[in-house]
Amino acid sequence: MFSSRSRQTNYHQTNRSYYGIILLLAELGRSSHLPPITLVIIILNVLIYFDIFPLFGLSSDLQSVCVSTHTVLDQGDYMRILLAPFFHGDDMHLYYNMASFLYKGQQLETLFGSQYFALLLAILTLLSSLMLVLLGQLASSLLDNPEYLFTCAVGFSAVIFALKVITTHYTPAYGSNTFLGFIPISAKYIVWVELVVIQLITPNVSFLGHLAGILVGLLPSCGNSITGDKECYRVTVVNGTQLCASAAKCDSFDTCDEHQSCSSRRSVCAIDSCCKEPICIPYLFTKRCRINHWTPESRTPLRAAIIHPHTRWIPKGVTVAGGYGRGGANNQLWGSHGLYVDENKNVYIADFANNRIIEWKHGSKIGQVVAGGWSKRVSRWPRRYGQTGETIVANIACAGLTMDVNGYIYATDTENHQVLRYKIGESVGTVVAGGNGKGSRLDQLDSPRFLFVDRDYSVYVGDRGNQRVMKWPKSAKSGILVAGGQGLGSDLKQLAWANGIVVDQSGTLYVAEEGNHRVTRWAKGATEGIVIAGGIGIGEQANQLNMPCGLSFDKEGNIYVVDYGNYRVQRFDID
Repeated sequence: MFSSRSRQTNYHQTNRSYYGIILLLAELGRSSHLPPITLVIIILNVLIYFDIFPLFGLSSDLQSVCVSTHTVLDQGDYMRILLAPFFHGDDMHLYYNMASFLYKGQQLETLFGSQYFALLLAILTLLSSLMLVLLGQLASSLLDNPEYLFTCAVGFSAVIFALKVITTHYTPAYGSNTFLGFIPISAKYIVWVELVVIQLITPNVSFLGHLAGILVGLLPSCGNSITGDKECYRVTVVNGTQLCASAAKCDSFDTCDEHQSCSSRRSVCAIDSCCKEPICIPYLFTKRCRINHWTPESRTPLRAAIIHPHTRWIPKGVTVAGGYGRGGANNQLWGSHGLYVDENKNVYIADFANNRIIEWKHGSKIGQVVAGGWSKRVSRWPRRYGQTGETIVANIACAGLTMDVNGYIYATDTENHQVLRYKIGESVGTVVAGGNGKGSRLDQLDSPRFLFVDRDYSVYVGDRGNQRVMKWPKSAKSGILVAGGQGLGSDLKQLAWANGIVVDQSGTLYVAEEGNHRVTRWAKGATEGIVIAGGIGIGEQANQLNMPCGLSFDKEGNIYVVDYGNYRVQRFDID
């Protein structure tokens, strides 16, 4: 914001030039992504600057539109609150503001959607001007200097400072931890540093105006009122690299072409965790993922990996747990079933015959017992090696267990051929699959074991007795066949005792087949699977499996398989 503190200053645009406009046009020309509201605001500001689209017949006499405590509270000219942000002192003032706004608009309009972004801009414009008026009154009183009442400002800077704060808070993937590219400063403090530096370099800008913008930007940043659960999440580039980006509407981006590439060199083809097709995400929307950075997936099992449809895995697995024969020592496994891989690639194994849950740190040769000692119940144990567990579901023959994003527990009741859901605090479950007795109808299950719940709360069940995997959408009364169902056998259309199951973000199903000693991949809608691990006969070689059981993925898409008959856990890395 440009400002004037003199009560007599004639505040006009002078020596109007085109240099700043040329620079702004160059910025627009380099941008491959121009959201509509952002573009309209930029064009509107340029037209007003050249008096092509004058607001309410006002000319370029900035003294008649600038906002100050005096003009609003003493003169009652409230229209200035809305007018001042759209007028600029000179072409370079306009250029710097609009170039900065272009960058913020590309991020936030894509994130929030055009309609909401337009509403957000209207609110920020109004509040930033009002905040300037209040700050002028406060500064005048505290500093006993009436000149602050006459600080009269124009320009879009206050709104831009508010957008900077919101951008840093709601889109952590865009945040920078350096100032000027080399001075290490936390992203949330950079806006304050800019406030001081700009004032030192350009004394005639409105310090109160910029401060007003920052304070207004902090208001929606105090909670998640704007984006709800939309935060930074991981996307996987088609070449296997993982980046972080912010959740956005899928139709805001172009889809990748048939060669999994983008027409713009400033975009990357990536598999988004919410969109059904690979999309072209501008590089400015992404950055390298940091280990332990929060993502929605870190609140729920990482089994729902983001995997490209053409991904292949190295045939030879690497033993990451066990492998020292059957036994109860901490470097051995016995009768292991389910497993879970956390954010740091630590593996938690349900070591059935040893009645324990054992954790194997990434790269460790020995495990550590973290829970154990129960029968026909579901227990909750402190993650950090508690001595006792708390029973949360009793009297259930539970062979499979998972949790959705709300923290609700889903358990297979093998004896009653059903899947139950337990909301937090409930001791009586709700049937979400099966429950109609043992059978092969679409509304029945036969000895269900492993299960998986996707983001739409659809339940995938390994229907072992029927040699199939069934999908039960939320609130459905019957299931949908998604794999097998052709009887027991080794043909790729058949399953043999389905165990661990995983569904990735594209709806592709992965099944650990105990009887066929393999892991198969079933694309959404496919009638037969593809072998991706094992499948060359029973054995203990690195490329073989023996009655695979539990199945999981790490954050990079590597497969982890409980190799039941070989008393080990094998990891198959992406090729």
